[in-house]
Amino acid sequence: MAAKHLLLLNTNLAVGGAERQMLHVARHLDPARWETTILLLAKEGLFCRDVPAGVQLAALAPQQPEGMAAKLTWAAKLVPALRRFLRQHAPDLVLTFLWLPTLVCALAFRGLAHKPQLVWSVQSDLEVDFATRWLGGLRAALVKRFIPPQVAHYIAISQGVAEKTARVLAAPQERITVIPNAIDLATIEQLKSQPVAGIPPKPPGRLRLISVGRLAPQKAHHDLIAAFALAAKEAPQDLELVILGEGPERQRLEALREELGLTDQILLPGAVANPYAWLAQADIFVLASHWEPFGIVITEALAVGLPVISTATDGGRDILEGTRAGILVPAGDVAALAQAIADLVSNAPKRAALSRVARSLAAQFDVSSVVPRYEAVLKQVLPP
Repeated sequence: MAAKHLLLLNTNLAVGGAERQMLHVARHLDPARWETTILLLAKEGLFCRDVPAGVQLAALAPQQPEGMAAKLTWAAKLVPALRRFLRQHAPDLVLTFLWLPTLVCALAFRGLAHKPQLVWSVQSDLEVDFATRWLGGLRAALVKRFIPPQVAHYIAISQGVAEKTARVLAAPQERITVIPNAIDLATIEQLKSQPVAGIPPKPPGRLRLISVGRLAPQKAHHDLIAAFALAAKEAPQDLELVILGEGPERQRLEALREELGLTDQILLPGAVANPYAWLAQADIFVLASHWEPFGIVITEALAVGLPVISTATDGGRDILEGTRAGILVPAGDVAALAQAIADLVSNAPKRAALSRVARSLAAQFDVSSVVPRYEAVLKQVLPP
């Protein structure tokens, strides 16, 4: 049987969760079944260097403009370019991961005599996107009007994302499949043991809590710092908190840290190249996000063997609910988060029990388990 031509379409290959998932799919699909091309709207991003051997890389433009309004104008100009590409290369199937390339693709399909099948892996909470982001209303109108008629199937990264995609796009449930985002356990295992400069040694007897995420309001690091301050007052052990990430909330978080008198116990090292080495030097992982469509950092922490405390977001529930690998607390509830931290830091047997389950749970999210589920959907939507 001849290999099918699969086009993976994305905005760029900047460092991000959707981009990483696209590379996982490209790298681990069966090459005997799929001839894979990655097509970018703009050829930019550090992940361009990570395109797997045997996968073609192409782009419609060298770079994209800044700002949503300029990006929409730019995207409109890309529609005829993508239409020409589709006519020339005639892929059997297009798989997208973000709303903008999906919209460009849906518009490019208009006027094509022979259209490939389109599958959209929805990586975000569409209700939040359309309600909170600049030009969200315009984006919602464009997405709702042009994308659903062209999509053969949706992949949602959590059950919550699936339900919201169905509501926002009026998508039938039978055309939505929940597939979590993947992690690469072999790579994490290798990187967590690498020596990394800058990780401070823990004083004897101190427990280290760690969180990873952009310093942005969604991640609610201010809730985490407030909860940590409450727990640290009650804990019998000496505690410290490390928050890896960078973003617009840094000044606010530094001010809160100083106000609470915790400058020596809360570290904000910024974004780091190898977070797995930092995770391996911690004792507990905590995620305080107000919303998470999935929360790949939870599965990465589990892969390192850390006990996890997470808010009950869409992703947090999908990963941890019904397991014995983590603790869920209501999003935005600082008191509940503080209590969960205090309980876990004072209970070494419970930490050990959660850690034992963590790695086996993480295996469910390895590329070897997740990518075959993508492949099953792709084969399902292709015509015989």
